[in-house]
Amino acid sequence: MKTEFPPEAYEDMRESARYYEERSPGLGKDFLAAVRETTRQIKRFPRAGPVLKGSIRKRLVLGFPFAVLSK
Repeated sequence: MKTEFPPEAYEDMRESARYYEERSPGLGKDFLAAVRETTRQIKRFPRAGPVLKGSIRKRLVLGFPFAVLSK
């Protein structure tokens, strides 16, 4: 299964990483690593996380106020 982000979500993720990196060097990389780990968990456990609507699920990114939606 390939992970894909819509362009808007990808840009939001990049902007968030830049924001965190400006606040504390290395934090942006930590954020992106946490997003990658969240997507790995989604692949391993696709039915985990609350259902938002239909087959859309929400998974929080550990340590950051960010979520990844999946279907």
